[in-house]
Amino acid sequence: MRCVPRNPFTRRQSNGQSLLALVWLVLLPGLAEACSVPVFRYALERWEPDDYGLLLRGPSDAAWRQGASGEMIEAIREERSMANVRLAVEESLSEPRAAGEPSGPRATVELRYPPGTGLREPVWSGSAADDRLPQLLDSPMRTEIGRRLLDGDCAVWLLIESGATEADDRAAARLDTRLEQLESELEIQTLDPTDIAAGLVSVTQAELRVRFSLLRLSRTDESESVLLAMLLGTEPDLRDFDEPIAIPVFGRGRALYALVGEGISKGTIDRACAFLVGPCSCQAKELNPGVDLLMAVDWDGGIQRSVIASRELPPLTGLASFGDAPDAAGPELEPVGHAAPVGAGVADQAEDPSGQSGVETPTGPLRTTDVPLVRETTTRSRFAGLVPMLGGLSALALLGLGVGTWFIWRRNG
Repeated sequence: MRCVPRNPFTRRQSNGQSLLALVWLVLLPGLAEACSVPVFRYALERWEPDDYGLLLRGPSDAAWRQGASGEMIEAIREERSMANVRLAVEESLSEPRAAGEPSGPRATVELRYPPGTGLREPVWSGSAADDRLPQLLDSPMRTEIGRRLLDGDCAVWLLIESGATEADDRAAARLDTRLEQLESELEIQTLDPTDIAAGLVSVTQAELRVRFSLLRLSRTDESESVLLAMLLGTEPDLRDFDEPIAIPVFGRGRALYALVGEGISKGTIDRACAFLVGPCSCQAKELNPGVDLLMAVDWDGGIQRSVIASRELPPLTGLASFGDAPDAAGPELEPVGHAAPVGAGVADQAEDPSGQSGVETPTGPLRTTDVPLVRETTTRSRFAGLVPMLGGLSALALLGLGVGTWFIWRRNG
């Protein structure tokens, strides 16, 4: 059986949906240049992941309040967790136990997708005393995905293995080969100075790289059982397939869509990667495909640390020069202070007048003319928030026009 890629764009539409799609096709070309920042970077810096729901049901005096599970639940309750999750508690009175019923907590936990996804089936459900409960929020593979995305990968492709070694190896080889070719074929559009001034990106043009990576996920890996369930639930029928499934994850842990079996082909891989590397024509996350994954990652802090690490600070003056005359003290250093917030601005991209090209790093070349982030905060304030505001207004206008058109069509139909 030949499986097609599970792309939400290819699904059948109703007449009303088709009419709305026509409105979008007419209006989107005018917004295509709304933002020159590539989708993968804009999503990493500005798309906050949607919150999952963690529903706890049980008696208030249950023993689940002890141990690692209790600590995790209390961390969520007190908003000390980095995970994109919200806790809801339905407490009940303790009830007498029947003869022979084992002792222990009756509290149960249910993990649900973010409401905006429309996915109603729970990701996971079980006892609140389950030792695996902390795995709901984090796992080794999710930690590695977060590390790679913060390190500059455009996307981390996850290959969910079918269990058939030959088919899995063939799909992995196909992905590996094509992703390596795309790294040299795809190009990132030149950043618009207006977008840079507006703080829509915190890295320089030279630090944006076309880079993809691949991780293989076994269906029998108990430590990744929650991640597997989460991925297979992002589309209604993914659990029905016993073939390899490839899903690119980008931004702050957003799963794009699934490619299944023979649908993991050159054309479908190319389209997904081209979308991620292309300019972000629609800045509203909800109007883009994908489902956010539950991950415990400090995205804001990670972005800020990676930006600071990629900048070359001025050389420090030695202690022996403190007592020297002013003309022998060397160049005056600018105070660096605290780094600007994520998205606050980028370093100067001017060429080094000395002709130095800098040294190559994993995130791009370091130039001696790169400026600490704090310098940019005094010059970009007049532009801050302008482009996001325009993008939001455009989205609202399109939505209103689409709904109005639909009502007119219904009245005349």
